[in-house]
Parts: sequence; C-alpha cells; structure tokens
Amino acid sequence: MRRKIAAALIASALPLVLAGSASAAGTSTTIGQTGPPSTDLGFRANLEFVSSAAAMPADGFVTDFQFESSSCPVNGTFDFQVLRPSSAGYTVIGHTGNQTDPCDSALHNYPVNIPVQQGDVLGVYVVSIWAGILPGGADSQVPYAAIPQPAVGDTFATTWTSSAYLVDEAATFTPLGFQSLIDESRGAGPGTSLADKASNAQAFYNADDTAQACGTLTAYINQVTALKPRISNATNLIQDARDVRNQIGCTV
Repeated sequence: MRRKIAAALIASALPLVLAGSASAAGTSTTIGQTGPPSTDLGFRANLEFVSSAAAMPADGFVTDFQFESSSCPVNGTFDFQVLRPSSAGYTVIGHTGNQTDPCDSALHNYPVNIPVQQGDVLGVYVVSIWAGILPGGADSQVPYAAIPQPAVGDTFATTWTSSAYLVDEAATFTPLGFQSLIDESRGAGPGTSLADKASNAQAFYNADDTAQACGTLTAYINQVTALKPRISNATNLIQDARDVRNQIGCTV
C-alpha cells in the first residue's frame, strides 16, 4: 500500500486525559494520547503539529513525554514540545530536543522538567518523515506550509487547522502543590499562621520571586517542626512543603 503523508498543523480532537499517581505535590495526570501508530500514515518533514485540545488543566510541571513506536519503515525524527498560545500564535516554552523513532514497537519515555501554565498545549515539530499518526482519523492529505524548527522562546503563527489526526504524543502533568499545602494547613497550628505562610509562598512564586517563595517555605517547615507535638499531620505537612520546594527549584 502506498504510504500516505499527512500535513495537519493543529489538531482539535479531544485528548485522552488519565488519572495518574498521587504525590505530596499533587496528583499526576496524562495529557494527550499514545498507541500503535497507523501503518500507512505519517507526518511530512518540517511540520509543526499543535494538539490544541491537549491542554494543561492548571499551573504545574510537565515531567516527561511518551510515545509508542511501531515497526515503521523509516526512523523519523521529532521534537516534542509544550506551547503557549497567544494572539501572535504559539511560543515554545520547553521541549525534548530532537528524538529518533527506533521503530521497535515499544513505549518510550523522555524525562523533562518544564514549568507550565493552565492552557499551555502539547506540540511536536516533525524534523523528518515520522510515523506518528494514530489510527481512527481521516486519511486524506491537507494543505500545509513547511516552517523552520522553532527553538525555546520562539513564536510561530499557524494558518491551517484540522481535527482529522491524533498525534502519538502524551505528557505527564503534575500540578503545583501550593494549593494542596494551603488546604492541608487550615486548622493546623496556631490560628491561620501556617495557611498564611503557604499562601504567601504561593503569592511570591506567582510574582516570579522564587527566592522569597523558597524562604517562606523554609520558615513554614521550621514552624511545623517546632510545633510537631501539637500538629497531628505535621509529618505530612513537612513533606508536602519539601515537595513544593523541589518543584519550584529551591536550592537553599
């Protein structure tokens, strides 16, 4: 059978979102979808594909990307991305870098640590012809225009849209743990002191003052430690605050 080459730029089909494992920083979910790709469809080279419905449900982090390879005839190359929509188009805020499909019919995982905002979406830049289309969509060709590969920080505009294709791409999303920490802190310790500290740490982080957020979380941990005999969930609160510190990259 002649291999068909797809060229969709934006997919608006609904993504698969699965509940994942719980952690002190929040419950991870899978955004997007993976599965055995079609055996007779593939993406053209120099193509940017935006999965506009594979959107982040809240602020947090993407911690890895996944896809399922097939017994493909060509070892295609791709770059999985997180994109931020705007009136100017889409801005690349993080990516895996170029990866080559090993065509081994196995599931593959690429660890990353990309801070994301609610509404950011998944994308992929196809460097060379790649068998990354899942079965079940249309199998007709659509118009497209090749674009240079965008780097992190670059913004590109798209013209063509299509809901005909699903890309073999998923990402693990973990929400920021601030709200969970705030909720758990209510009623713990004297008055609202702990909940206030957790709220202040979140406010500093939202204002791009990570140093102050980290310092406030350290003060939170110290206060809970001092009050540990009087707080029934003190161990959980300390671990949750440490998890948030790790999430936002605190080093001191």
